[in-house]
Amino acid sequence: MPVVGLILIIFISLISNSFECGSSQNTYNSSSDNYSTNNKESSEPKKYESKLQKVPYPKHGEVKLNFKGSKLAPFQINTEEEGYYLVKLEKADDKSKYITIFIDGGKQFETNVPLGNYKLKYAYGIEWYGYDHLFGEDTKYSEAGEEFNFSRSRNRVNGVSVTLYSVYNGNLNTYDINESEF
Repeated sequence: MPVVGLILIIFISLISNSFECGSSQNTYNSSSDNYSTNNKESSEPKKYESKLQKVPYPKHGEVKLNFKGSKLAPFQINTEEEGYYLVKLEKADDKSKYITIFIDGGKQFETNVPLGNYKLKYAYGIEWYGYDHLFGEDTKYSEAGEEFNFSRSRNRVNGVSVTLYSVYNGNLNTYDINESEF
């Protein structure tokens, strides 16, 4: 599997919340070393006769959480201009627990997520066929090469910011995965 080079630029910013706790947020950016974090081919998408029925896109920033937990830690996602993304934060110790976030390409989204260690996966595509089929046969799947830790330490809540497109000098590795791994 090709490994996509991304450089992690870490910054800490204190954000005051209603509990007067600060937040720090790690920022992950992709590199521009002739790699693409969304693993899109440089050619046009495949042309095929699909039996799948297109459905309306979910609302930008639609969050689905399939487990209970207080959403305390900041999570920010930045995407490339074209296409759409379904970002998945999967609990590192229990992949049956996850959060999905639908993102319109070129837009930023911020939310809070429950504390814990997560694997970041995402699906990318153009045409939406619903949560069961995502972007159909043209869906591109990727996974970050490291876990993300959303935690609390003393009076701080540690969050993450991820950029899902190439950025010069990035260091977060992503790689292609198949549908069953998503």
